[in-house]
Amino acid sequence: MAGIALGTLLVYTAAQVALLQLARELRDGGPSPREFVATLLSLPLMVTAILAFGFANVSRPEIHKRLMMLATFVILTPALARIIQLLDSSLSRLMRNDLAGLASDALVVVAIAYDARRRGRVHPAYRVGGGCIVLVQTAVLAVRPTSFWYGITNWLASLAN
Repeated sequence: MAGIALGTLLVYTAAQVALLQLARELRDGGPSPREFVATLLSLPLMVTAILAFGFANVSRPEIHKRLMMLATFVILTPALARIIQLLDSSLSRLMRNDLAGLASDALVVVAIAYDARRRGRVHPAYRVGGGCIVLVQTAVLAVRPTSFWYGITNWLASLAN
């Protein structure tokens, strides 16, 4: 129950921070706030879905533990972006986030490779969960520069005011 409460708090806080940052940067003219918030909002969405399926499968430890690993890798993305910033501060914020997403994906690949080597095949939880992560990341890259997304960000920013 504590894990569910913590997961809920994490998702709520991350979404709230993303909306407040969007509103502030749109008002103050920050760099690429509309594109940046697409990634910020996709992370809690992915974590919510993965945690929900993980908690639903708590009685099936083989599925549960793999989904919790995937959720952990998604949660690490902002921290990885900050590490990338320390390594190369000349990169744009969007580039750092995109690289952090790739680094997070690399962790997923390592977990899948380890699991495949140990078990002789990839567990379906990794195939489905990892596939969903890549699908959401690809959708974010495709949608974030569109006028449709810009309209959504105007509406989202109005919620934070």
